[in-house]
Amino acid sequence: ELILEINNALTNLKQFSAKFSQIDQSGQTVTGQLMVLRPGRLRFDYNPPSALKIIADGNNVAVIDQRLGTKDLYSISLTPLKFLLSRSIDLNREFKLGDIQIEQDRVSLEADDHATFGGSSHIVLGFDRKSLLLKGWTVTDPQGYSVTLKLTQIDTKRELDPMGFIIPDNVVPIK
Repeated sequence: ELILEINNALTNLKQFSAKFSQIDQSGQTVTGQLMVLRPGRLRFDYNPPSALKIIADGNNVAVIDQRLGTKDLYSISLTPLKFLLSRSIDLNREFKLGDIQIEQDRVSLEADDHATFGGSSHIVLGFDRKSLLLKGWTVTDPQGYSVTLKLTQIDTKRELDPMGFIIPDNVVPIK
């Protein structure tokens, strides 16, 4: 029943923006702004000194390194966050679900995704206990490398501009 409630909460969340902190397994932290416009569109704008942008346009995800002037494209279907971009979210369909932990103010859900680039990823999703708003996640990739993302200042009311989710044709290195 809780999984159904989480699916409904995620499906009904058509757009949001948030500040994020991303912590890798060595403890390095980068911050930035996340925007999601469902279905299919997502944008991570990293704060300096990082020169990364990640943009999903509905079909592909581009990882753009402005410092190097590179752009790598992946199909959304190969990324562990594809569930967040679906028109209708069904975590039972997207993942092999594991443990659910319910705490006073938080719900954690473990899942395995066997269809990500490079193999299987393990994901732990964190939700607010009352609203079931997504508050963050930890993804462990097929090589065992973990990244945790924590969301704050989540805004579900602000209208997002669809033009902000267009992957640029060319990437020019910053000097």
